[in-house]
Amino acid sequence: MLVGGLAAAVLLGKSREPTGSSDEPQERHATVRQALHVGPATVIVELARTPEEWARGLSERNSLPQEGGMLFVFPTAEPRTFWMKDTRISLDMIWVRDGKVIGITVDVPPERGVVDAVLRRYPSPGGVDHVLEVNAGWAAEHDVKIGDAVTLSGL
Repeated sequence: MLVGGLAAAVLLGKSREPTGSSDEPQERHATVRQALHVGPATVIVELARTPEEWARGLSERNSLPQEGGMLFVFPTAEPRTFWMKDTRISLDMIWVRDGKVIGITVDVPPERGVVDAVLRRYPSPGGVDHVLEVNAGWAAEHDVKIGDAVTLSGL
């Protein structure tokens, strides 16, 4: 789900390796979970910290817990581009730089079965060092706004 200095295999981040059937065990997904505070809200996130985890993202998931999400952690703040390859659920993307929300892309629909060349791309509004993906509507429901602080212990 990213662009920014990585190998071609993950240039668009959700350019993932095939992950198997929808009955795939959850262990194949990121397993580190922590509480993330985003403005007035808290969400339990899975951390995606490696190129493999970035590429896999939330692909092939049938659902996401109501107060759950995935936090993509990057070593530097760079422009990133995400897409919805093999993603089955609609998402909000919250773009973060230096512990502040700098943009929100809402209600991003899944695009299952669409050829890579025509998948819609979602660019960050500048350099970001974190991207939070949550269920579509989560940002509005929790009144998340540009400028809100984002904190996670250990980052």
